[in-house]
Amino acid sequence: MTATASVHHVQHRSVSIIGLLMLMSVVLFFGSLFWMFSGQHMFLVQIPAVLLSFGLLLVTGMLYVINPPKQMGAVLLTLIFFTLDMTVRQGLVQGGGADAQSVVKGLIGVFLFGFGLFNGLRKVFAHPILGLFFIYAGYACLSATYSSTVLLGLGSGLTLLGIVFVAAKASTEDREGLQRLWMYIYIATVVAAVVSLAMLAFIPLYARDLADPGSFRLRGITGSANSLGPMVAVGFLISRMMARWAPTRGKRWMHYFFGAALAAALILTNSRASLLGLSGALLLSFFIVNQMSIIGVLLILMAGTMALAVALQPDLLKSVMGLVADLFSRSGSVQELTTLTGRSSIWEACWGLIKEKPLFGYGLGSVRVEIPKVFYDQYGNSAATAHNFVLESLISVGLVGTVPLVMLLVAVTAGLWRYVGKGVKDHGLDAHDSGMALCAFQVMTMFWIQSLVERVFSGTASPSAVCLGLCVATSVYLLRNKPRALRHNKSGLYTAHSPLRSA
Repeated sequence: MTATASVHHVQHRSVSIIGLLMLMSVVLFFGSLFWMFSGQHMFLVQIPAVLLSFGLLLVTGMLYVINPPKQMGAVLLTLIFFTLDMTVRQGLVQGGGADAQSVVKGLIGVFLFGFGLFNGLRKVFAHPILGLFFIYAGYACLSATYSSTVLLGLGSGLTLLGIVFVAAKASTEDREGLQRLWMYIYIATVVAAVVSLAMLAFIPLYARDLADPGSFRLRGITGSANSLGPMVAVGFLISRMMARWAPTRGKRWMHYFFGAALAAALILTNSRASLLGLSGALLLSFFIVNQMSIIGVLLILMAGTMALAVALQPDLLKSVMGLVADLFSRSGSVQELTTLTGRSSIWEACWGLIKEKPLFGYGLGSVRVEIPKVFYDQYGNSAATAHNFVLESLISVGLVGTVPLVMLLVAVTAGLWRYVGKGVKDHGLDAHDSGMALCAFQVMTMFWIQSLVERVFSGTASPSAVCLGLCVATSVYLLRNKPRALRHNKSGLYTAHSPLRSA
């Protein structure tokens, strides 16, 4: 064994030992924390156990963060993705408060932030897109100081910053690290789908979304069907990429099977925004990949003609709306569609909130407290989200935070678009790079469509925000490492990048 190999072996062993000690500290801390919240009033023993285990966790965690293994960032980001919407209770904590599982999620987010601070902070301005992401997350975290739910906002803000740091780290390193991120997120979505389907089989009442009991919607391990839907939809898109990457026929069929399980879970959630977003993303990417721009224009013209006919014939409008209501409305009512399942009333109430504090908003995490003050239906029910990403962001961080968020989303989508379809050949992408570009573009397109009726990227940290970090990392990696293979000047001659010029 050479001296270099010996040094690497010793470093790997030391990291493994520290990792084992940290894992033990995590188990001790969370065990003592749940013990304290269990209702057994033994505070003279419980409080010292929590403090001691937390101290051990800080020491071992700090050592592990300073000298982490290469997969550490991907593991933490996947853990955040999996746990943010995972819950063992129905609904939210009343009044925007916290319970044991909220504290655990917050601590995981803080650890992600600590890891990113040491390993990704210096890379956040390696590209303008990363700079926009950092500005948005930084202000979102700062806004927690004036939020009506300070602890929730602060924990969520630190998690958003952690996502930014890990995305910056992944985008400025090699392709292997970026592929690892995609793979780990994919595994998390498959686990979420399989566990949720198993819950539906064995404990169906617990697996159903009781907030909408008449629709038999699957919520699985998450808090609602609208939380599980986007997760498994993202997993379905990644499964298609993994199947194309598969080196053998057996592994390809394995990814097909996982894709079928993810699709089944998505259908059972009956998350219409996720289903429409996924359909729109697949359709748009199909046109772009196959360079069918003329067909796309014809379809748009056909849709415009149909819309004009409906507008000129009121009776035709009633018939069309009735047919659409039968297909998509859960109650079969046309009113459910015209109000977007009651969202129009929520949007009107949210706009009233925004006009009072348009510049800075109410602070991150405040939406679930502020909206119930101005909106409730005839039965006293309210909403915990604005059901629109712009409104959600304006309430949370105002115009100051919303502008960089929208600029970020546009820049990422435009950056990925360059490497889809004709751009694959123009930029000389191989199968792995083109696969990541296409998948990230489909994820962004799906969430753009879904963002019209859901909060998606905005507001408190969510699995969608983790997906945004993954798409940001992919976009920046491609923009930094895959410039055009051939460039033309105004005269049509090749520049110095062309082998013909050098010849």
